[in-house]
Amino acid sequence: MDIRIRHIVTCLVLAFLSYLAVSSSVGLYNLEHAPSQFVSSAYVDGTDMSSLAELGESSVGGATAFVTSVGYGALIFVASLISSLILTLVFVRKVAPHNVAFEATMCIYIAFVALSLLLSLILTRFAEVIPSLIYTGIWALVAGLVYLLPLRLKRR
Repeated sequence: MDIRIRHIVTCLVLAFLSYLAVSSSVGLYNLEHAPSQFVSSAYVDGTDMSSLAELGESSVGGATAFVTSVGYGALIFVASLISSLILTLVFVRKVAPHNVAFEATMCIYIAFVALSLLLSLILTRFAEVIPSLIYTGIWALVAGLVYLLPLRLKRR
């Protein structure tokens, strides 16, 4: 395989994984910062139950955000595992050890990790720091272990 083709395909896969991490962070940000749809007053038998209704709304909103964030993490993990396995099976197994341009691949990987983290922090206005770190970390760890580590070992 030509090294340029491998680098282009690696860039496309890492761009897709970066997109998943950034869009998940932005989606979680939009879910948590959505305007309240609750009516300002709730009366039951003449008693004001607004605070109890707001508590219920906050609880449901928090549970929804938690389930959504876990779902985003699972989606990123599965997508990065499948795409990294495909990259490993196609490129690492069929490349000769002297044709491995590991340094260039590592630079591409680091650039996409930094870009993913920076974009998700900027687009969420630095409000979703932990989810941005987690989502970027998931795909970076999986791609690093499944694709880059065998590529590095093949180089030796």
